[in-house]
Amino acid sequence: MNIRWSSKLSHCLAWLMGLGSVLCFAPFDFPWLWLLFIPALLKAIDLSSRRITTLFWFYQGMWLAGASWIYYSIHTFGGIPLWLTLLGVAAFCSFMALISTIPFLIWSGRKPVSLSTIILLEFCAIWVLGEWSREWILTGFPWLQLAHGWVDTPITGFATIGGTLLVSAVMIGMTVSLYRTVTKITSGSLIIWLATWGSVWLIGWQLSLVPWTKPQESGTQIAIIQPNLDQSIKWDPSELDNIVGQLTELTNATDAELVFWPEAAIPSIMRDGSPFLDSLDRYARSRNATIITGVPTVNFTADGYDIFNSIIATNQGGLYHKQRLVPFGEYIPLIDIIGPILQLLDLPVGSQAQGSNTQSPLSAGHVKIAPAVCYEVAYGSVVASLASRANLLSNHSNDSWFGDTRGPDQHFQIARWRAIEASKPLIRVTNNGISAIVDHRGKITQVLERNVIAHGEATVTPRDGRSPFHIWGNNPLLVLLVTVLVAIKLRRFINKSR
Repeated sequence: MNIRWSSKLSHCLAWLMGLGSVLCFAPFDFPWLWLLFIPALLKAIDLSSRRITTLFWFYQGMWLAGASWIYYSIHTFGGIPLWLTLLGVAAFCSFMALISTIPFLIWSGRKPVSLSTIILLEFCAIWVLGEWSREWILTGFPWLQLAHGWVDTPITGFATIGGTLLVSAVMIGMTVSLYRTVTKITSGSLIIWLATWGSVWLIGWQLSLVPWTKPQESGTQIAIIQPNLDQSIKWDPSELDNIVGQLTELTNATDAELVFWPEAAIPSIMRDGSPFLDSLDRYARSRNATIITGVPTVNFTADGYDIFNSIIATNQGGLYHKQRLVPFGEYIPLIDIIGPILQLLDLPVGSQAQGSNTQSPLSAGHVKIAPAVCYEVAYGSVVASLASRANLLSNHSNDSWFGDTRGPDQHFQIARWRAIEASKPLIRVTNNGISAIVDHRGKITQVLERNVIAHGEATVTPRDGRSPFHIWGNNPLLVLLVTVLVAIKLRRFINKSR
């Protein structure tokens, strides 16, 4: 076949595999399809004379199918014209594809040579390092990791010692080795691969059963409140009393000692010591309860003021400011360059302030809570810094911005991994769903119906201690991956020098 047409067909195949990868994540939950998509991607790469371009098309398809739900908030709530929304979504997905592809520039497989075992090992290391890089480039967007879809399988045990990156490393290794087995099949090679797969599964299952943390002697009665507020009235100042009235009415229906309200449940900018927060304190004390709620806060400085997306615990339980902000939603990356363009298009330009990475967990009696606001729960390392000092995790969000798209399902799926990594329970509370209680192994113990006014109540046992991942984080895995890459490059250099 003509090399030009061979490359075009490989690009098309890679793009289709990228589009299909959305089926591996929530709400579809068919992670087994990676056993088809990754080998097919490698075959497309092997056929192509432009392998980096092939990888770009794969990632472009993956981001387009997996994250195009952002259009809903941009168009529906942002008031951006449809044509500009579609252009923006395409640009975002292409940018994320570019960010995902760039690490492979160091891959020897970019050259038209056979995909040997060493080159495939190099591919695996770069894949995982690429996922890691998406946690911090321009504050990051760690969505659509290979690990995420496997949350309901025994493989989750690896996350307690190495986070989702280790799960991704294990699974990319298994899928790539399947490609090698199929393309270079020899007597018994498939049996060896199946035996390895079974062993990996067994190890993951055993790791998931290890009691890395210790339950406290008594449980805590908690409640989650889901107000299901319409976004069109949520930020109307005249609705504030009605909104707070609904929240307290739902809270009154519970006997919980620890009550969780969603992100920005109080839709008014507050400052510490404000009369409203004082009255909320008095209300909580009258119920012998602590309320953990989202509220925008302001901090006045000599140069002006900073607005934070915050979580506050009543009864002087502490204040937490969101650390990882949503690009183009809560802050504008490269604002000196992009800001003038947005102003030219008459689009809003503004940024919230970023919380410190040295904050402390919130307190509610003997319970220490590690909060995460909205999508920052996707950052395993950020959550770990607080969760290692807490015995309960919480995720406060408002996924109403994304309607009934795939976004909220993916968001919840990712949040469950934080409970697994910490080996501690997670309380997730949102405006309209998915609100749920997740145990220390990532299993859903209670979930509220979506898009309805609801509350849930349960006894949750906080857990003390730290999982191995919360002790050493991603560092051992990153060192191993870099060592592998350096060793491969060094070996190749020595062979060329002979």
